[in-house]
Amino acid sequence: MRKDPNGKTLGISPWEKEALVSFLYVLTDSIFLHNPDFPTPIMIQTNYEPMFSFRPYFASLALFCLISLLYGKAKAQSDFFFSVDGEVTSPMKFTPEMLSTMTTLEVQVSNRDGGQDTYTGVRISEILVLAGATLGSELRGENLAKYLLVEALDGYEAVFSLSEIDPEFTDQVSMVAFQLNGQPLPVGMGPFRIIVPHEKRQARWVREVKGLKIHFADN
Repeated sequence: MRKDPNGKTLGISPWEKEALVSFLYVLTDSIFLHNPDFPTPIMIQTNYEPMFSFRPYFASLALFCLISLLYGKAKAQSDFFFSVDGEVTSPMKFTPEMLSTMTTLEVQVSNRDGGQDTYTGVRISEILVLAGATLGSELRGENLAKYLLVEALDGYEAVFSLSEIDPEFTDQVSMVAFQLNGQPLPVGMGPFRIIVPHEKRQARWVREVKGLKIHFADN
């Protein structure tokens, strides 16, 4: 089940549903095909010898579902992206492959089990600069009234002032992570997650990021 950074349950993601369906098909196949003591399914029980059995088709059905799931996931991996738009000069979309070609950094954070997790990602500021955001020497005057809105697939949102993520204003790291311990982020967390390691609470560590939008604060 997906949860927001505060631990609130948000429901099952589409990928979790697909995985559950495939598991049920495989479980059905295992019971009907590989357990000779399991009774014939009630839908084909009869006093007469059936003209045909449904059992041989369970294996094919399970195999088809697994292949479809794997193909769908592989295709979706290439379709994963988050967008950057709003008050920028060049709205863009970023994929995991694009992020991997940029300057990446790794940060270690403590997990709930008392161990250490390593997140790999790209500074938010570097991503925004590519999209034409007003950072660095341009972040002055009225531009200081701009903020970054981070949007998640499930509707969760978090806000950052641009000065919080501009390296000319702060030495603290804030990044968009796309790997956890050297692997793509797991379902319910990725494919992109905001990591702000210096913050004591993880309320702004947005999971399943779908967009970064820059706006002017209302007067």
